[in-house]
Amino acid sequence: MGTVPADAGAADAATEAAFDAGPYKWELVYEDPTAGPDDALHAIWGSGGYIVAVGSNALTVEFDGSTWHARNKTNGAHLYGVWGTSPDDVAAVGQYSFNGTPAIFYKNAGGWIIGGPFPSDMQALTSVWGVGTQKYFTSLDGRIYQDDPVNKPSQPYHLAVITGGCPIGNPVSPQLNGIDGTGLDNIMVVGDERLQAHRDGTDGWATFCALAPEVQFSSVTTIPGSTDFYVGANFHGLYRWLGRTEPMAQIFEDRGFAGADKAYLQGMWAAHSALVVAVGSGGKVLIYDGTQAGAKTIPAPTTDELYDVWGLNERTLYIVGKGARIWRLTLP
Repeated sequence: MGTVPADAGAADAATEAAFDAGPYKWELVYEDPTAGPDDALHAIWGSGGYIVAVGSNALTVEFDGSTWHARNKTNGAHLYGVWGTSPDDVAAVGQYSFNGTPAIFYKNAGGWIIGGPFPSDMQALTSVWGVGTQKYFTSLDGRIYQDDPVNKPSQPYHLAVITGGCPIGNPVSPQLNGIDGTGLDNIMVVGDERLQAHRDGTDGWATFCALAPEVQFSSVTTIPGSTDFYVGANFHGLYRWLGRTEPMAQIFEDRGFAGADKAYLQGMWAAHSALVVAVGSGGKVLIYDGTQAGAKTIPAPTTDELYDVWGLNERTLYIVGKGARIWRLTLP
């Protein structure tokens, strides 16, 4: 279903015509021909030559180094996050739309299996990240769950923390939207209502709140080799987290158009501190090189929603979004 014969870059004709003369080249490498108007691929992750993207109705698209393959859909199981340690250890998370319960699909050497059972009060899941066999999951109701089969084999999906809300001390926790980390002693979770939750190796989890009450955080990524994070938000906001005692640095924001408060940077990836890529609402693609000049918007192949980005290397990026499409972007 929708498999492109090879990742040689079956280029979209209109995109090719628009961008061949410029420094950025876009290629449409996968599209689901059965996708409905609201269907999308929401998350993408890879390990070397293996790439996996997940989305609406549990659509799972995998790249084996030469060909994209789509797994059969599961109606009503919508996946919003994916992470793994290798092609044979992948977790994809989301929800079953008919009752709002969590959905987890695991891939091992034998193929894809369904996760569970879950705690009775566990809500729909939004993202996943981990280290080795340990995995963390974020939820719609401000809860962070952990699965640690080595150290806590009898407590799968146990509750790690309830974040609380903003202002600090608010018992009502907002929806969490993203998680990433450099290790178990440095994890960042971001969510609605200006909330961030950070875990370190000394004090555990702590909640932090952005100063501007209208900010909604939507995505986060680490910088390899650093303890810093980049955070995406509405108003196409891009921020850098430098630590618990440092103020966040705002790198980019655009409030100058109608609906900017609903325009999110929904996916992020960093090769290093001099190459950070963020994608989001309205086909937004931002590139930041780590300098004081700030981030720049580059031409995109679509004005549809873009949800996530992952890089094979510094010059080859894969971006997913509405229409269950996967774009490949080659940087100059």
